[in-house]
Amino acid sequence: MLGLTFNIKRCKECSTLKPVEAFHKSKNNKDGLRGSCKGCINSKSNAWYDTNKERTAVTSRAWYAANKERKAATMKEWEEANRERRATAKKKWNDANKERKAILDKKWRKANRATMAAHDAKRRAAKLQRTPPWVCHESIKQVYIEAQKLKEETGQDYHVDHIIPLQGKTVSGLHIAENLQVITATENLSKGNRYYEDS
Repeated sequence: MLGLTFNIKRCKECSTLKPVEAFHKSKNNKDGLRGSCKGCINSKSNAWYDTNKERTAVTSRAWYAANKERKAATMKEWEEANRERRATAKKKWNDANKERKAILDKKWRKANRATMAAHDAKRRAAKLQRTPPWVCHESIKQVYIEAQKLKEETGQDYHVDHIIPLQGKTVSGLHIAENLQVITATENLSKGNRYYEDS
């Protein structure tokens, strides 16, 4: 009976006797445990969050804005140390939320068409080994953003074209901003992989 007494503790919040495992550790208390059980602490935390959502959101955004590099470094470090765990969790969520994921993916692609176009071009260029290691990806992305803006402003379809094709018949160009131009879809499709040098 004496051993049982040492393995239980009464929560000061709900006044329930619970196993010591139901309490967080605390160096400030004589028994080495917090006075409130985990369940009561979680309930209080959830209740506080429910009544302070906007305040929490503002604080979180402010902290993130002031610690972007620190947050990015921490996330990268965690992902590298937990690749398998992250992949498993991601797959589990995707399998359980297929319809929701499809909607979110479609919404993201629609809001980030320029980014998607730049990414697709980057992937194709990488396959062709036409992307040099010193390339500025941000400059390339800006060209695709320009094409998207023209499309929205004019209602006409615009493409980002490689001035010197990546797979030209006589000469092949690089996937860099200096080799990109924004032209109409009609002009791009009629151009094909031909490259005309200045005479």
